[in-house]
Amino acid sequence: MYLKRLEISGFKSFASKSTLEFKNGVSAVVGPNGSGKSNIADAVRWVMGEQGMKALRSKKSEDLIYNGSSQKSASGKAQVSLFFDNSDRVFPMDFGEISITRKVFRNGESEYFINDASCRLKDILELIAKAKLGLRGYTIINQGMGDFILSASPSQRREIFEDALGLKEFQLKKNEAKNKLELTKNNLIQAGSLITEIGPHLKFLKRQSEKIQQKEILEKNLRENEQKYFQAKLAVLAKEKDIILKSKEDVDRIIAEESGTMSALKDIINKDEEQLESFFDQESILEKELEEIIAKKSSLERELGKIEGILAYRQKSPENIYEAVDLSYLNNILKGINQRVGEAILAASIEEMREKLKSVLADFDKVLEEIKSGKIKKWGDISGKEKPEEIIQEPLFIEKEKLTDLLNDLENQIKSVRERIKELNNSHRSQKDKLYAAKKELYERESHHGKLKEQSQNFNFRFDRILADIELVKQEVKLIENSCDIVIESTALPQSHELDALKNEIERVRMRLEMTDNIDPEIQKEFEETQKRYDFLSRETEDLNKAIVSLNDVVADLEGKIETIFNESFIKINNEFNRYFNMLFDGGKAHLVKISEEKKKSVKDDELEENYDNEEGGESGGIDIKVDMPRKKVKDIHMLSGGERALTSIALIFALVSCSPPPFLMLDEIDAPLDESNALRFGRILEELRAKTQFVVITHNRETMKQADILYGITMGDDGVSKLFSLKLEEAAGIKD
Repeated sequence: MYLKRLEISGFKSFASKSTLEFKNGVSAVVGPNGSGKSNIADAVRWVMGEQGMKALRSKKSEDLIYNGSSQKSASGKAQVSLFFDNSDRVFPMDFGEISITRKVFRNGESEYFINDASCRLKDILELIAKAKLGLRGYTIINQGMGDFILSASPSQRREIFEDALGLKEFQLKKNEAKNKLELTKNNLIQAGSLITEIGPHLKFLKRQSEKIQQKEILEKNLRENEQKYFQAKLAVLAKEKDIILKSKEDVDRIIAEESGTMSALKDIINKDEEQLESFFDQESILEKELEEIIAKKSSLERELGKIEGILAYRQKSPENIYEAVDLSYLNNILKGINQRVGEAILAASIEEMREKLKSVLADFDKVLEEIKSGKIKKWGDISGKEKPEEIIQEPLFIEKEKLTDLLNDLENQIKSVRERIKELNNSHRSQKDKLYAAKKELYERESHHGKLKEQSQNFNFRFDRILADIELVKQEVKLIENSCDIVIESTALPQSHELDALKNEIERVRMRLEMTDNIDPEIQKEFEETQKRYDFLSRETEDLNKAIVSLNDVVADLEGKIETIFNESFIKINNEFNRYFNMLFDGGKAHLVKISEEKKKSVKDDELEENYDNEEGGESGGIDIKVDMPRKKVKDIHMLSGGERALTSIALIFALVSCSPPPFLMLDEIDAPLDESNALRFGRILEELRAKTQFVVITHNRETMKQADILYGITMGDDGVSKLFSLKLEEAAGIKD
């Protein structure tokens, strides 16, 4: 691998695009002071990722962009590209040519590209590290950096050696691993603090969550038990509904039958009451008739007594009655009376007999009154007189007999009426008994009918209530089924004690649920989130601990590799340093000494102590330089002259190149302090090492120019723009002058 081409545009004094083609050997750039040839080294340093403005001899990134002049306008950006031949795949990319490009704009924005693909600065640094290209004092070396190798602290010097040995990649990885390790440790501390912080709260939330979970279990159990209960209750209600419906039908049928029976009883009672009323009326009539008959009987008995009295009187005093009497008149009257008495006897009813008797008695009384009053003719005055005894007594006796017979008949009639009254009383009592029995039966049936109606109403009420309960239970079942994942089908009709047990269990669960009602349901969500966070932190802690172990292993492995490669190369570098030192100084010795941290602390040399105090550190210590000058005794490199320091630094640089040649090395006027003889030796070393690496030399030295395969000249006109052109050796000498 070697550097094929450098393209510069808008960078510092290179306002226009300038291209330098290189070969795998030695290329030289020459030009007068102030022409901008060192800007080439700055461009290469910048495109390879240099961030320090001091190393680029600028104050800010905008200073890297051509600022313009009175004759040429300023550039809007600076752009530098390096093109490498990658046929040997030193860069781990499957391309024959690799380009690295960096741009900066006046607003401060930067862009990076690998093979025209946008990338990060980190990607460029990692890529050049894999190709053993470094930034710190090895790939690009100027006079100051050559002297820096000698004046650097042992640890800084070690870094330069590691950079030269291609350990930069390992160092970057190690530093990255250390940074990750430090970050991981900090994260572990933070995670541990968070775990410690949320641990107690998580325990509280867990207890609350367990209560909520228990509540959910209870709620599920409640829903299942309620579903079982309501399914069973529904079955019981359905059966009870059927039973009540059948009972209601039976009661309604009995009520209908009883209603018919009561209607018939009412008809019977009505008839009995009518008949009883008729009996009362007949009995009253008979009682009145009986009283009248008895009265008339008494009247007839009195009249009979009168007749008997008259007969007795006439028998005793016959002369008083021998008066003429109109016999035919009396006969007619008696005939009428007899006729009416006969009619009365033959009367069909007591009422008729009573009326006829009244008429007979009235006529009889009338005759007697007429006889008494003398209206009837005396016997003597009557034609065809007869004897009074014969005329009067005979009819009276006849009348007496008739009256006696009538009285007997009346007595019989009275007896008959009384018997009929007795029969009516018996019938009345019997009818009253029947009526009482019928009324009693009616009352009982009405009472039973009322009870049946009440029972029917109760059945209706219970039926309606059961229908409402069934509807309510159905709604409850539906709600429970909607809230349950599994529907429990109703099975065989449960026993009463099973329903009671279920109901008691439901009440028990409800009471337990009431005890958990004061728990905030959001607690579960908070617990889950806190648990997730705790688990995440726990896993993160575990991962961080593993990462720490892994990163420690990575750091240890990288340090082991670095130390192994460094130790193996250190011996070679030490030998080559001594050889080149002897070559440049035409004698003398030089060697490198590894210094541990403990040894650095025990050094008593004031100057060394001062340098060591400026060290940036280093786990494996640092490197010290010991020299033994020919024809001069020095205790330390700090006592060397400027020329001696330049030769010593060149010897050390070439020792590094010899043992670990970089893909290319840019030397920016490090040969300036050399006289002609030392420049000649410098040239011989370049000739020796060109087979191992590519050199790009910025120089004024003619001996150095002689080693160049390609020469470029740099000049600057009045517009402040550096101009690049190819030269021959003779032309280069002219430019220097």
